Amino acid sequence: MIPVILFNANPLWVTIGVNASLNPVSIGPATSALGWRPQSNGTAIQLTPSGGPAPNVLAIGANSLAITPFKSPVPRTVTVVLPNIQWISVQLYVFFDSTTTTNWIILNQGQFVVGGLSSG
Repeated sequence: MIPVILFNANPLWVTIGVNASLNPVSIGPATSALGWRPQSNGTAIQLTPSGGPAPNVLAIGANSLAITPFKSPVPRTVTVVLPNIQWISVQLYVFFDSTTTTNWIILNQGQFVVGGLSSG
């Protein structure tokens, strides 16, 4: 298993659930007082390069993220498809373009691998 560092690049707290997790992870906001640096939660999420998706475990192929901004009544669900590459260290950034668009990117050793956005 490879630890996944989650980063919140939003000015709001967010909660992220991976693959129908019953224990989503909360991450504090990026703020001007912190120089707008994305905040992190540590390594509560894992990536398995050889197994299937599971709660709080990303896997090669399709994974579901439920991203809930602070005070939002419902999460924004996005599908993240991870390619079969040699994963070494994984970083997942989430951010919002607007009140209806959720963006995300995944890096491996700081290099872009995949990203996307979801509207609605």
